[in-house]
Amino acid sequence: MDTNAPPLVLSLFQIHEGKKAIFLVTNELDMDDATASRLYAARWKIEMFFRTVKQTCEQAKLHCLRPENVLTELNWNLLGTWYALFTGKQALLDEGVPLNELSPVKVMSAFTEVVASIHRHATGIPLFSQQLANAILNDESNRTSSKASRNYPAKKKHRSCGEPIINYPTEEQRQKAKSLGI
Repeated sequence: MDTNAPPLVLSLFQIHEGKKAIFLVTNELDMDDATASRLYAARWKIEMFFRTVKQTCEQAKLHCLRPENVLTELNWNLLGTWYALFTGKQALLDEGVPLNELSPVKVMSAFTEVVASIHRHATGIPLFSQQLANAILNDESNRTSSKASRNYPAKKKHRSCGEPIINYPTEEQRQKAKSLGI
């Protein structure tokens, strides 16, 4: 750290979102409150988009096995999610529904359902008799873990009561109980 360097000159903005105050610090000294608020709102939308990709689309981790494929997978994930949300917004606009009503979860579910339907029609639906023929118990003879160890949904841990702990009354407690007629 250079102790002889001049001090930093920063601007502090206080933006209100409902009752909540948000404080922003910037080195852009010419910025006004309205611009800072608008930029923060735009950045927040970008953060929400990435949150949708990571949580709703379950893409918190990349699945490619080779480092040279990371950018390709990331780009396709982002483009696919963006396209799905854009298409959902267009559908809302066509119906006259406000854009803030858009549910990313429901948009992704609709796309998933359509892709699954196309897959079912392309591969053919198995005959009922084939499905019944596959309705057999799984061979669990090689199981190494207990089924009870699954952690979702959270299950209560059953603990034995154990041996009771008996506390005998002291002489003082006995005298007091006698005086109370107990």
